[in-house]
Amino acid sequence: MTHAPDPKIYYDGAEFGPSEVARLTGVSPEVQRDWRRRGILAMRVEGRARFYSTQVAELLVRKALNDVGVPLTSAGGAVALGGLELFWAAMQEVGALERAEGLSEEEHRYIDAEAKRKPSLRYLVVPHPHLTAEDFEAKLGKPLQMMRELLPAWPASDLDGIARAAETFQVFGVCSWSVIDVGALAAKFAKEAERPIAVVRPGAKPERRDA
Repeated sequence: MTHAPDPKIYYDGAEFGPSEVARLTGVSPEVQRDWRRRGILAMRVEGRARFYSTQVAELLVRKALNDVGVPLTSAGGAVALGGLELFWAAMQEVGALERAEGLSEEEHRYIDAEAKRKPSLRYLVVPHPHLTAEDFEAKLGKPLQMMRELLPAWPASDLDGIARAAETFQVFGVCSWSVIDVGALAAKFAKEAERPIAVVRPGAKPERRDA
């Protein structure tokens, strides 16, 4: 049995200025400039600073991680994965996704099905003190390649996943952790953006250049 290829559509993220991003994330324009100078933050600059909605999503995750003690330069994989899942979850909120003209019925059905997709990540769990890949490898006696870029954040798709993470931490004698609710951040982003955060359009996605 063969499957039809996915429709040729793309999600065109909205753009936000520094003041809007400050309102949405709590990261002031001054801090944004500092993080950009330090290579922590990327944004598009064409005469003025602009952020794509996917970059706003990543910034929300990065700030949440930093608020619970994760250094800004750590957990790049968790920022990328968490930001992507936050963006997709936010688009499922009412009014967050606009559909352009010219989409076929098949493409509309595909978009509807995508909106029902269960996220692979809902929470990020951060142990205190932080655990590193080296900690796990020393305990397990084998490389932990898949988790290396995510640590010290531990991904969980549901409450059972948080419980499993907690059990793992306790093996190392760690009994304290913080939980970041990526789904709640997504709902907040979609609501406070006050406009669609993306438009789904027919055709191939054009190339873009991030400064």
